[in-house]
Parts: sequence; C-alpha cells; structure tokens
Amino acid sequence: MSNSYRFWKLPAGDFEALKETLAARCEAAGIQLKDIDYTGRYEGHMGLGMSFKCGRELRELEITDHNKLPLILAIPFEKYTFLTGLEAICNYDEGVVEVMVRQAGAINPVMLFEKLFGASWREPDKVEPIQISNSSGFSVEIGLASPAFNALCEITTPRTVTLKFSGVQAKKHDSVLDIIQKVSGSLLFQIELMSGLALILRRHRKVNHKHEDSQVAVPLDVKFPDREFDHAPLSLYWYACSASGMPLLQYLAYYQVIEFYYPVYSQAEAHRRLKSILRNPTFRTEKDSDISRLLSAIQVSRSGAFGDERTQLKATIDECIDDGDLREFLSGDEECTKFLSSKSKLADTKLSITNADSELKGEVARRIYELRCKIVHTKSDSRDSDIELLLPFSKESDLMHHDIQLIKYVAQQVLIRGSRNLHVHT
Repeated sequence: MSNSYRFWKLPAGDFEALKETLAARCEAAGIQLKDIDYTGRYEGHMGLGMSFKCGRELRELEITDHNKLPLILAIPFEKYTFLTGLEAICNYDEGVVEVMVRQAGAINPVMLFEKLFGASWREPDKVEPIQISNSSGFSVEIGLASPAFNALCEITTPRTVTLKFSGVQAKKHDSVLDIIQKVSGSLLFQIELMSGLALILRRHRKVNHKHEDSQVAVPLDVKFPDREFDHAPLSLYWYACSASGMPLLQYLAYYQVIEFYYPVYSQAEAHRRLKSILRNPTFRTEKDSDISRLLSAIQVSRSGAFGDERTQLKATIDECIDDGDLREFLSGDEECTKFLSSKSKLADTKLSITNADSELKGEVARRIYELRCKIVHTKSDSRDSDIELLLPFSKESDLMHHDIQLIKYVAQQVLIRGSRNLHVHT
C-alpha cells in the first residue's frame, strides 16, 4: 500500500479489537458486517462494510478509514437507518432525522459560513446553530453535523452543514421522506430569499471504491500539443466536467459539444441523401412528390445544419465514432454494460453491446436523443411519443452516471474528430 494511505490503518491489534466489538453489536442488531479487501488499489489494506436499512433497500457504509471505528462504536448506530436518495440518517425511536445540505453551484464555504451563521469558516467550532420550531414541538436546527452523522456518512468534514429535524412523529420511511422534503424545501427557499444563499439537500451517490489499481503513474507521458480544438465546444466540455453533482446540467453541456458540429457532419449526410435521390432512375423533376423528397433531405435548421435534430445527431455520431472503439469502451465496465443493455426507468432504448452484429451507433444516437428530450421536455417531431419528464433531484436523475460517461465519450471523440493541426507562431 502506498505510504499516502498509511494514516487509514490502525495497529493490527487495535483494529481487531474494535472489529470484534463492532461485530458483536452488529450481530445482536441484525446488521450485516463484512470484510472488504482493498488489495490491488490500497495494497494490503482491509476495510469493513456495514449494511443499513434504507427504505425498501439496503445501503452499505464502507469503512475504509479504521479511525472511524471508534466514532461508530460511540453512538447507538443500531437505531439508525438511511433515507433513500439523500445523505440523511433517521432514528425513528427518537423522532430525529439529519440530512446534509450543500451550496447549489460553485462551492464557497467562506460565503456559506458568513451568510448562514455570521461566522468565519476558519473557526467552525464557534458556529452557533440556528434553531426554529412550531407550536406542535416539531423543530429544525441548522448547524454542523452531529457525531452520529459524522460517524455514519462517508463524505463529511469538520465543516459539513446539516438540517436536524426533531419531533418527527411519522414511523414509515416514505412518510418521513415526504415531511423532510416539504419542510426543507420551504425553509431553504426562505433562506435563499433572505440571504441569496442557495442551499439544497445533498443527494446520495455511492462512493466508487474500485478494487483495481487506479493510481495515476507519475510522470504522465505528455507531449507538446499538435492538434487545435474549437474554443466554443471545448469551453462547453470543461463546463460539463465542472458540473459534477448536477447530472442534467452536465448531460446537456456534453450534448451541446456534439451539437456544435451538427452543421459540419449533417451536411455530409445531406450530400449522400441527395445523391441517392437524384441517381434514382424514377426521379422526375416535374413530380411534386419527388421535389418534396429533395426538400426533406436538405431541410436546414436554425443552426445551419441539415435535417431534423435526430438525423443530425445520428450523422455526427456516424462520422466521428468508430463502432469497434465504441463497443470496446462500453464493454470495459461490467456494471456499465449491464445497465445500458437493460431497460430502466431512465430510458427505453437499450444498447446491444454484446451483440457484434447490432447497429450500436444508431442505438447510442437514439438513447442520447431520448434523454436529451426528457431533460429539455420537448419533442422535435411526430415520431416522438409522449415524453416522461426527467427532473433534477429525482430517482431517475440519480441513475445517469453511465449515460453521462457515454455522452462524455461521444463528446470527446467528436472534439478529436473536429480538431485540426496546431500552428503556433512564436
């Protein structure tokens, strides 16, 4: 294991003693505890996984840092469950729920602490929580995360801000979740109107601890650039990369990278269509139906591209993506292959990744177009059926990871295909 990860490890005797205590309490509470072997990434390091109830499912707390074990053992973790889709813990017996909040958009901890608490972010220990309640005993506290939250959530820091709800009478997961979303939505909107500070509930995203060695080799094998990229789509690409945590915005930004090149590659497709029509021996210039076919083939959009948007996307992918490379990319991740090959609530179009005879590029174009329409809530022509909206912070938006990786790959290949020789005048 690299020296940079040694701080995660406790002496073997201490770790085994804490693990034994934790195992006894987990067994008594019916909580599954398992070993996690990080060999291959953090050589020789062992972690633990605890499975907690989360609605109708289970959520695994992955304990990579051994120093977290005393924190977990110091709280009644047996009484806690998680709330689906959120970084939130719930103690039904105590009527307590705690959920993480974060700034919408760019993170500015200095502004957050000053506007919310009137305190310096350099001195989190001096933060005084904001407490409000109603006449029925239901209360909300805005402050720093509790010891229980820090122990049971993987992504906390000493400056993590949470909403703590007390006096929650509901005992069912969905009812609690509904209450939390209604009250927090109203409260956070009020805060934004008063201070300009936009806060949102932190969505849960599984931390991806891949077991293979993913450490970057140093130094990188970088060469002096010999290709130049168009400024506008490259800016959109960097914008998409920076929109981590906002899947709909990120997806549309990558889509705009591809869309930038529609006029270029749809023109080539229009040429092929025109040639095919004109070479047909049955074509007659005096027939209105034949002229209509020509007009349809050279339909020009406001951007100067030919054909409807679906056709433009397909033409761009056909010109820029190699079918073999695309199939290899999609086959490289078993989880990705399984998700994109199966029908889900996110998209109806499935990709035939393992079928070498399938028209994979066409399927990719249809899936990308389908998701684009769901996000912007439009349909471009009569071939589109009623579109189910894809909304921010929905369960469906949480499923977009693999589709974002797919459209990012397509955007990369389109940028590369559209590049040109770089000439630097010194």
